[in-house]
Amino acid sequence: MNMDKMVGGDFERGLAVLKSVAEPGFSNITVREVEHTLEVPSVEAFWIAPVRSTPPIHAVREHFGPERWEEVARQLVESLRAKWGNGPQRVTMIADLAMGVS
Repeated sequence: MNMDKMVGGDFERGLAVLKSVAEPGFSNITVREVEHTLEVPSVEAFWIAPVRSTPPIHAVREHFGPERWEEVARQLVESLRAKWGNGPQRVTMIADLAMGVS
């Protein structure tokens, strides 16, 4: 493992990714932190995307059924609004991408 090849980001988190890629036998590994910021007009708009595109949320939604899901979703949005406010939001997402040779 060459820890000099880690580029930017949190060293400890990058080291954990580096080790997880090295364990199955990859070598010459580079870990790069990639950041993407999502801008949304409201907490509600932020909530719509994961509801539509995240399989675990779909599973919970199906488990609860339509009536219970509406109540849970309303409470989650209220909680997000209480934490972040009503206005536009900037949500920064960080991913550690690893490349190696097998």
